Amino acid sequence: MSTTTPPLNVAYGPTNLQDMNHFRYLTVSVYVALLLEHIALLPLEVEYIWKTPRHFTRICFLLYRYSTVFGLAVLMYLLAGLSSPLDGKFCKHALATLAALSVLTMGIADALVMLRVAVLWGRQRFILVMFLVSFLATFTTAVVCIAIATKRLSCSSC
Repeated sequence: MSTTTPPLNVAYGPTNLQDMNHFRYLTVSVYVALLLEHIALLPLEVEYIWKTPRHFTRICFLLYRYSTVFGLAVLMYLLAGLSSPLDGKFCKHALATLAALSVLTMGIADALVMLRVAVLWGRQRFILVMFLVSFLATFTTAVVCIAIATKRLSCSSC
């Protein structure tokens, strides 16, 4: 008779010490994989991105690429149990900052994809207007939702 570990309850987070340890190991291993990917692609990034003239898309790409690494490092430190327990006020501000950073990076990624698709469509005015309206609507909605959610965070919820 074999014993198996019960699955991690993803909907409600880790429920016991064993699940928390699995969560910590998974978080650290995924972050290490992300760092290895960044290191492996650094020569190509230097050649194709850093040596190009300054342009809006270059700045967006670099901001997206490195804000993700920074944000995940902070998130891993706070939520994977690598830090000592933090006071509620700091935790609330940290989660609000991470939420804002998440919305910003998703917005940058969406903008880069939309710019690329617009170029593929020959920069047609209709396509550009459609992309701009949809981008502003979704980005504004995300910002409002994050603002409401962070306002409702209680200091004891961290």
